[in-house]
Amino acid sequence: MYSFAIKKKSIVLILNETIVVLTMSAMIPFIVHLLPLPGKVPLGAIFLPLFYAPFVAVVLFRPSVSIISALAAPFLNQMLTGNPGFEKAIVLTLELLLFTLVAQTLWRQEKYFWGAAVLSYVVSKALSVLLLWKILLVIPGMPGVEYFLRSIRTALPGIGILFLMNMYLKGIKGR
Repeated sequence: MYSFAIKKKSIVLILNETIVVLTMSAMIPFIVHLLPLPGKVPLGAIFLPLFYAPFVAVVLFRPSVSIISALAAPFLNQMLTGNPGFEKAIVLTLELLLFTLVAQTLWRQEKYFWGAAVLSYVVSKALSVLLLWKILLVIPGMPGVEYFLRSIRTALPGIGILFLMNMYLKGIKGR
């Protein structure tokens, strides 16, 4: 009976953590999409709001919570705002999943945790471009390296925010 109570309490805690992170995953991009669009580039590509909640989950919660967030965030965002389109949501899901897996690995490494968010974003973008460009050929007319560099350049403000989040969370965790 005692073992069942512990498992039940653990499941409730995981559900609570997941609800918090999924709420963040939905609300942060929703708020970003309310801002006026300054040009042709979507604000999500500039500020990377879909990456914030999964990274918080990597640092503060169980690995499963960040993975659930990565898998659900693009589709929650699509349901709430109509953005991204379905095809882009699939690509973002791949990127977020790679991001969380790399971030989980880097956060555990003493020498990399300071830059886990930034390194995870760059590695996940590179891997997704490699997979999409070389294997699925879904970036027609643009070389993969050019697409990767353009994406990174566009996302510099969001990469900066991820770095600041990383430093803040590092301080909270006392690392």
